[in-house]
Amino acid sequence: MASITTIADVSAALGRPIVPPQSTQVESWIGRVEGRIRSRIPDLDERIQAPAYKAAVVGVVVDVVIRKINNPTGLRSERIDDYYYDRGSQKADLWPTDEEWRELIPDAVTGAFSTRPGFEPDRKGWPL
Repeated sequence: MASITTIADVSAALGRPIVPPQSTQVESWIGRVEGRIRSRIPDLDERIQAPAYKAAVVGVVVDVVIRKINNPTGLRSERIDDYYYDRGSQKADLWPTDEEWRELIPDAVTGAFSTRPGFEPDRKGWPL
């Protein structure tokens, strides 16, 4: 199964070339992220026929991989003497964030509970 995202996509977004041996690693990370997306969206190959959806998938994969490139060990904060750097909640685990999943699966209801305090349709375009 061919990847949807290429190293060139990551390189363009990163703003620098990705050369061996990092290119092999980035290719592996792209495959892992796309595999995780495919496991949640089994009809991904049909969905990416729409150019806008394919661009969304590529964008999410690129963002996840760039987070990993910029923070390969997943370090959240660093302290050296008086120097302290906090990356906040930036993840580096090759999983899309909740916001990225909502971009890929906009109809999905996420969260701890499926009930909501007010009426909100599960899908857009709910008939009135």
